[in-house]
Amino acid sequence: MESNRGLWLSRVLVPATLLACLALALFLTKPAHVVNAQSGCTNATLDGSYGYFFQGYFLTHEGQAVGGGRPIGVSGIRTFDGNGNISGADTISDAGAITPRTYSGTYTVNSDCTGSSTLNFAGGGMSTQNLTIVESGKEIEFVNTLSGTVVAGSLKKQ
Repeated sequence: MESNRGLWLSRVLVPATLLACLALALFLTKPAHVVNAQSGCTNATLDGSYGYFFQGYFLTHEGQAVGGGRPIGVSGIRTFDGNGNISGADTISDAGAITPRTYSGTYTVNSDCTGSSTLNFAGGGMSTQNLTIVESGKEIEFVNTLSGTVVAGSLKKQ
């Protein structure tokens, strides 16, 4: 009986224990799920029309401080041509004054799916933004980079 037990230990239990230890070691050394930034973007990643709405504040107006900031809300459509050019139209509520606007501009996309854009409004004025492309170009997050503004939002592909 003793020899059967020894045989069972050497042929079954020891290999099973080693296999279990190996499986545990592989499980414990398995890398954690990592979310990587999207990569491989170009200007062509942005091609088509995007709807947007955002809110924010103008803290200065024509170089002068505005006490407490001037609230704004904007809704519109922006079209990217895949080659670095933008056109669009929106309506801005600037401290309650409603104004429709049109604009054109340019954009640049980096391979890490960040970028920048410059908008030139018909009738004067301009805006610059830093961009982050998400969901393979289905959405763009942005922050306005002009001094004296607190404006951020997102654009969604139509």
